[in-house]
Amino acid sequence: MCDGLAALCLSFCNSTTVMSLKIPSSGDECKVAMQRLGVTLRTLVSVRFPLVATSSFSQGRTYCAERHAANAVKEKPNFNNFIDDVLSNCNDSKPSISRTIFETDNVASFRKCMQRETMRTDEDVMSILGHLISLSNGEPYEVAAWVEESNFPSVLASHTLKDDVPPANIFRALVSLYVLGYGHVARQSDQQAISILHSFDTLLPELLKRMEVILTGDVRQIPITHVIQFIAVLNRLNVSLNDHMKGLLIKAIQANVGSLSSPGDVITILRNLDLEKQQGLFKEQVLAKATELVPVMNNGELVSIMKFLSEKTKRDMMLLPLLANALSKSFEPLTVNQILTLTYAAANLSFRDAALMRRISEEIQVNVGSFTNWKDMMILMGSLNRLGIGDLPIWRSLIKWMTTNITDAPYKNLIMCLTSCGMANVPSHELKELGHRVAARLAPTAKESPIHWLNAVYALTLVGSLKHNIAEKMLRKEFVAEITNLKGLSPGSELLYKIKIAQINAATKYDLRKYVGSRLNMIDILDANVKVEDVSHVKQSKRGNVDFNNILLFLASANHMSRPMLTEDSLLVDAFAEVDGDGIFVSVKDWDRWLKANNLQKGHRRLAFVYVAYNHTLRDTAPGSEGKLRPTGDIAMDIRHLEANGFTPVVFYEQELPYFVELADKIKFVKERLTDALK
Repeated sequence: MCDGLAALCLSFCNSTTVMSLKIPSSGDECKVAMQRLGVTLRTLVSVRFPLVATSSFSQGRTYCAERHAANAVKEKPNFNNFIDDVLSNCNDSKPSISRTIFETDNVASFRKCMQRETMRTDEDVMSILGHLISLSNGEPYEVAAWVEESNFPSVLASHTLKDDVPPANIFRALVSLYVLGYGHVARQSDQQAISILHSFDTLLPELLKRMEVILTGDVRQIPITHVIQFIAVLNRLNVSLNDHMKGLLIKAIQANVGSLSSPGDVITILRNLDLEKQQGLFKEQVLAKATELVPVMNNGELVSIMKFLSEKTKRDMMLLPLLANALSKSFEPLTVNQILTLTYAAANLSFRDAALMRRISEEIQVNVGSFTNWKDMMILMGSLNRLGIGDLPIWRSLIKWMTTNITDAPYKNLIMCLTSCGMANVPSHELKELGHRVAARLAPTAKESPIHWLNAVYALTLVGSLKHNIAEKMLRKEFVAEITNLKGLSPGSELLYKIKIAQINAATKYDLRKYVGSRLNMIDILDANVKVEDVSHVKQSKRGNVDFNNILLFLASANHMSRPMLTEDSLLVDAFAEVDGDGIFVSVKDWDRWLKANNLQKGHRRLAFVYVAYNHTLRDTAPGSEGKLRPTGDIAMDIRHLEANGFTPVVFYEQELPYFVELADKIKFVKERLTDALK
């Protein structure tokens, strides 16, 4: 049996597997590629064209333009093609009957051809069975009728129940019958649906008995790839066997994990077996095998493993770096579906490998024109936000896509994408046109959720496109009460929404010129009992600024530097301070009164220390720019408002401090940053 071809067929059960093919460059490599990827020699010759470089920025990575375009179309493998490949490609022998039969695309033509042919060999029968599945995709009733009228059930039985039948054929027959019976509903006009399985009602139980004999026999004789295929098909069709049979199938796989050589087999196991429920070290064995096979995986397989880890939220730090290294060094182009899946998986795992992030960024710029779905774009941009990828060239290409496709944009997806642009801290002038077009479409209905309306207005605020009339509709005590009274809202979520309202409120003060509409006081937005620590936790997602605040205490005493506080605009600041003209800290007895007074002596400056948490930091991925850090759009807006209110922001990033091990070095770094801010 051609295990490599079977592995390719298995890959069709995995939604992220993509049909991108690395072109071999020697005869030996061709043989390996045929065994592993399951392409016929004719197909291999037809696609062996010289590679054409289409990307200059990709550090040696070459792209075939024709193949790249084809990949965009071939992203979602068809389950029927998967079955066809299982039945027709996994045997070294070829059917003896005419190939004309397999070129028929309807049952009527198939009937005529079969009148002139006789099925002589096992492979003849298996190939016909596979072609029936292909025909059943369009004409299930006609296929069921032909099977019932013909002698095919008895022919199939004679070839699968004989003593010397290859074990793999038992599984191939079972896979095909289950697909015909459960995957394609046979119905003629208004008549009741019928199952083709009734034509095989005596054969199917016998095949299951034969399968049981195989599974309880010599482990070395079990066609493990076909066992894995069978489980995948049952899972795909939502068909359950009895517990005894399921146990035998799983036991067979467990006994053969160590001998697996096909990445497709491993991926299918990960996709179709709940490893968490299996006893012993089965999960660890499968993941260890996946780790072992990473060097021979193609892009689709690597992305499939990433997707599995993401779905299980398993940050396997033995496997993830290997996957990232393989993907970043691969010369195969990624398809749109792979880019989307990979980016989402990395974000879900909070896995920010620098080389992998760079590869993702490159591929987005190459493929952005191939995206056709606003939902996919929303997921992609949200994932980029979570990964903290801030390269402006990437975001400019995404903004161009949004502007081009805005007429077809669903309202919710458009707002989420605009929010992502704002969180990416794209300069507001680059979003001006897009923001105006979104603002023009903004018209809340009576039934619209206040949260949806808030998110839409917040998106416009982030990108600098907030309008006077829109702000005035929201900045009312009644709207704040609507948020407060929402059912099922956690305290953390309620506080987060109110912080957004506070930021919109501040934007009318500092960003909107000549705004004369309604505006709220801090007490109108935040409850009087809200603690600064709670706001800090919501905005930073963790209490990572404790170390930073301790370092600040070494710079000045509590009389010279405040605790974390909220401004009158509800903006969180980690510490306030005042310095004189010589940069010397000034003693302050009452920080609350100081904050409200705003009566500085000449030459004095008010400092606002802002600690930017890791998850609010944007990083560039381009070579040589990895160390460039920027705050996300919401933090950048707060900093801009602080500056407009007369403060000198002194900004620190969470990932900067760990570079310094000794406390003295950290204090020195903070002092240098302070000196730079005062220049």
